Amino acid sequence: MQPNAIPTARMIAHGHTELRADLHCARFLLALCFFFWCFPASELRLLGGEGPGEEAAWTAARLGAFLPPSLGGLGLLAAERVAPAAYWAAWADALPVLRQRFPDVAQQLVRALEGDAVAAPPCVRAAAAATERLDAAGWEERPHWAACADGAQVPATDGELGLGGPGWQRRAVLALHTSFRERELLPAMAPDARALFRSQSGQHAGMWLAAIPADAAATLAPDLMHIALRRRLRLPLPLTALHCGGDGAPGCHGQADALGDHFVACPRTGLLPRRGFVLERAWVQVAREAVGAEGRVVPQQWLARTTAPGVAPADRRRLDLVVYGATPGGEALCCDATLVSPLTRAGRPVPGADVRDGAALAAARRRKHARYPELLRGGPQRLVVLAAEVGGRWGEECQRFVRQLLRLRVQRAPATLRATAAQGWARRWWGLLSVAVQRAVASTALGVWTMPALPGSPDGVPLADVLELADFAGPSRLPLR
Repeated sequence: MQPNAIPTARMIAHGHTELRADLHCARFLLALCFFFWCFPASELRLLGGEGPGEEAAWTAARLGAFLPPSLGGLGLLAAERVAPAAYWAAWADALPVLRQRFPDVAQQLVRALEGDAVAAPPCVRAAAAATERLDAAGWEERPHWAACADGAQVPATDGELGLGGPGWQRRAVLALHTSFRERELLPAMAPDARALFRSQSGQHAGMWLAAIPADAAATLAPDLMHIALRRRLRLPLPLTALHCGGDGAPGCHGQADALGDHFVACPRTGLLPRRGFVLERAWVQVAREAVGAEGRVVPQQWLARTTAPGVAPADRRRLDLVVYGATPGGEALCCDATLVSPLTRAGRPVPGADVRDGAALAAARRRKHARYPELLRGGPQRLVVLAAEVGGRWGEECQRFVRQLLRLRVQRAPATLRATAAQGWARRWWGLLSVAVQRAVASTALGVWTMPALPGSPDGVPLADVLELADFAGPSRLPLR
């Protein structure tokens, strides 16, 4: 879908067509979320809303769906929005090649692009217009055309859905998406929707959308995928109970909402500990794959059985997992995972969640520090708070912990393959963790536990399978030499 849409995006930027190319991606979105309503002749009507009161929800869902996962979207390609970035990137990538082969022509093009392009050919005027659009979006790091011709180094950018191929295109597309999100989308949202949208943004927050279902741990069942997509798009969930704790089930007996926010945050349903075990199990699998036979991972470790000072033998506090052999100094990593919601069970944002990324994560980290003060006093152990939000946002300690495990794991790979192996392991582990979060949240969003039992995780993954997960440069967008 995306490789075919990029040339169409450049055609739009060049003024050759008014076609709404992103309808193809919209059709894919409809097929995923409303497959029983999607008919070939009704795309335009469905994009505006199908039933009474759904138009506003569908409009907001469509605007958010065409953002990259790290910005809270689904990664669908918005051809109209990214057309200026794709066209500018094509020029930026072509100028160094032109300068090598035809230096005089390249110099003339640079002067035309940086000067007055009114009398220039249409293609140069289109490139200048794309530059103005990127500047208006606030892309401060955009290189000048002369720097592009000199082969300016492209800053590293993680590849993800909706950003296109490697090179300057990713940076330019990300600038346009970020501008749209911060200037148009977030200010128009209600506080609760804004808090959830921030919760589902961030690095690796949307890895479940691109996870390869190679095993059960990386696979979402169709019903759970349906719920996860609806929650990400802020659409009503199917068959949601009207009250919490109806039909004799545990709960607070308060009124529930159709979006699942109450059940995801209510501690009286008894579902929050069950979903926490899903995330804990994923972290145990990742840690075991990282340390291998040289280390040890102990799940559900009593705090009294660690080396933490001042803990009574009868202490009943328990850590989710303790990892031995993962640090150069031999520290025991005492890990406690937590999955928190940026909304209360009443549907209101927790303090700061609607205006600041990771506000719920910071509060969760403070609670864990207050619960385990013995692990903060130094010694051969260290507390690691593995906090995540229900939308998929990961805390900074999670990012550091995975990076530490990656450095450990790739040492067992051949030296020539370590860079590729690091990409493959990172994609696998973040896919497992991201899928676990969505599985846990989707299983509680309806007020009943809907997740079937998972089979045991594999003891090890062949290196060849991991290398296949690594990113590749992709085909060149330049003509053959």
